[in-house]
Amino acid sequence: MVQVGFQFHARRREVFEFVFDMADKNNLYIIGVEWFPEFRYEILSNLNQSVVNAKIRQMVLTRDIPKEGLSDKDFMILNKGNLIIKPGNEIEGRIGESDIGCIADEIIDRLWIKIINKYKKNMLKGAWGLNPADGARYFYKMHYYTEAAKKAYQNGYTLCAIAGNCIFEIPE
Repeated sequence: MVQVGFQFHARRREVFEFVFDMADKNNLYIIGVEWFPEFRYEILSNLNQSVVNAKIRQMVLTRDIPKEGLSDKDFMILNKGNLIIKPGNEIEGRIGESDIGCIADEIIDRLWIKIINKYKKNMLKGAWGLNPADGARYFYKMHYYTEAAKKAYQNGYTLCAIAGNCIFEIPE
């Protein structure tokens, strides 16, 4: 099994805009996946409606209409090898960490690598990870974020880790 990808901070809208732009330029389908209250997915075609739907927890970029699955696990197994984007939540002054990547059996589609590299190329990097419980800090030189996420941080938003209680601080 092989995998490629990275985590980053970005405003929710800009993640969706990037995905819709890549789908349009590369003739791809965008599948929006909801996990709660029940698993469901649909082909996304409207950027504005998709951005405001907080139930969309991940998007799948694919060359083909997806195979049906009854659960997220089944869906991902039947459709492995596609590009997965998990936009972070953006609520109450907090921006959650986002993720983009692909897991495949043997070979990662070169288009997915091209898209990931294109997104990463336009990002800034380097942030302090902070554990608010004990004040421990560590500098992550490869932590990626967009200019819009940096501006949001400078305007008082908190950049939250994908899991746990760690937050990120962007140096001036």
